[in-house]
Amino acid sequence: MWGLLKIGYRLWSAGRLPAGDRGPAILAVFQSLGGLWIKVGQQCASRYDALPADICDALTVLYAGADGLTGSVCTVRREGNRAIKELDPSAVARFQGDLALMTQATPFVRLVLPQLQWPRLVEELRSMVIEETDLRYEAARQRRARTRMKAHGLKVPRLYLDDCTASRIEMEWIEGIRLVDYLALDQHERRREWPHPSKRIPKLVLKSLLRQIFEEPEIHTDMHPGNILLTKKGDVVLIDFGGMAVIDGDFLARFRAFIRAIATQHFTRASQLFCLLCEGLHAGFFASRRIERLQRQLVVVMQT
Repeated sequence: MWGLLKIGYRLWSAGRLPAGDRGPAILAVFQSLGGLWIKVGQQCASRYDALPADICDALTVLYAGADGLTGSVCTVRREGNRAIKELDPSAVARFQGDLALMTQATPFVRLVLPQLQWPRLVEELRSMVIEETDLRYEAARQRRARTRMKAHGLKVPRLYLDDCTASRIEMEWIEGIRLVDYLALDQHERRREWPHPSKRIPKLVLKSLLRQIFEEPEIHTDMHPGNILLTKKGDVVLIDFGGMAVIDGDFLARFRAFIRAIATQHFTRASQLFCLLCEGLHAGFFASRRIERLQRQLVVVMQT
C-alpha cells in the first residue's frame, strides 16, 4: 500500500503543476516507474476524451522505444541482419508486482477518473503479461499476419522459425525509422531523408486496419506510431505482434453499421452508433452529461 501511495502522490503532485509543466512531469513519473506503467502511460496518451490534451501530447513520447521495446517484457537488439527479441527473465516478477499495485489502485482511480475504465485496463494488462511471457504466441501471430498484411500493402518482418523459442524470437532486421520519429521531423528533413510521400501512410494504415476489422479473424491492437516503420524504399512495416485480438461480434456489428452510416451520410444515425460503441459515455464521469448534445456536435463534425 505504501508503494501505491507514493505513486499516487507523485502523479497528483505532477498534475497540480501549470499546464505547460504538468505533461512533462507526468511523463517523467511514468518513465521512472517503467514496467507495466509504461503501458498505462501509452494508454493514457490516446485518451484525449478523459485527460487534458497537454498531458496526452506529452505522453506520446512513451510510444517510441530506445534500445528495446519500452514497456514490454522483452528487449530487442540487432545481430547482423537479424533482430533478436528476448524475454527479460526478471520481467515476470516485476510485472506481477506492478499488476498488484494497479489492482489495489482500482477503487481510487474509479473514483477520480472513472472514464479511464481502469478495471478493464488492468485485466487487459494481466492477459498481456500471460501471453507476452511466452513468445511462441507472438511468433505464431506474426507468421499469420505476414501473409495477410502483404495484401494490405504492409510489410511484416520474416521470422526464422527454427530459432524461435518461448523466450526468444529471431526475425529479419529491417532498417527504417519509426513513424513517431518521422512525424517529429520538419518537412525539409522528411523530404531529404525519407522521400516517399507521407500523405499515403495514414491512408494505407487506416485501410489495413479496416480490412482487419471487416475481413480478418484477428486485428493488430497496437498500431500506434511506435510500431510502424518507414524504409528508404518507401515500405511501411508493421512490427510487434504481442497485441492481437478477435473482435467481439456485437461490437463488430455496431462498428460496421457506424461505418455504413457515415458512408451513406446518415450522420445522426452515425452519431448514435458512435455513442453505443463508447461504453464510458454511459456511466461514471459522463453520467450527468447530455449525450444528445454530444451527438449533435458529432453530426456537425461529420458534416464538415
